Amino acid sequence: MSQLQSVKGTLLHLLNNQMKVVDKLLNKISEDAVNFKPCGDESSLSLGELVAHMYEMVFAYSKAVRKGKLENEDFAEIPTPKTGATLDQIKDYIKKIKTYFHETLESLTEDKLQQEITFHCWHGFKLAGIQALMTIQEEVVHHRGQLTLYIRLLGIKLPVGFIYDYS
Repeated sequence: MSQLQSVKGTLLHLLNNQMKVVDKLLNKISEDAVNFKPCGDESSLSLGELVAHMYEMVFAYSKAVRKGKLENEDFAEIPTPKTGATLDQIKDYIKKIKTYFHETLESLTEDKLQQEITFHCWHGFKLAGIQALMTIQEEVVHHRGQLTLYIRLLGIKLPVGFIYDYS
């Protein structure tokens, strides 16, 4: 198996399994829960902001791999829901990002994996394409864990083994 096939397979697993768990978690919450903040202060993200941020990072790193760089204006392509967005607005955003991510994977080449990407919007730091794509996985797993905690703090019971979905 080539490195390209391996990366695509790993990220398709992310898209088809790990992100599906996020969908299931969102289906367990009410509209009121979107604005829930675990600390109740301005320093933490609301549940809705957390989910939007997670998918914003999926978009950002995908866009960077496609383009070879990331700039502030790139975020306007698929605007992130603002504070106070409804659950339906967040779900619509997620659907758009998943489609974009899938299209990124379909168009992925060995050259894109090896290219150096400059993140101008984040102080010009640089990553190889493959590192940027693997950062997507880190972001999703990290923020999915946070989302799980938020949901538990809301008193919502989660079934054993819910964190995996191979259906």
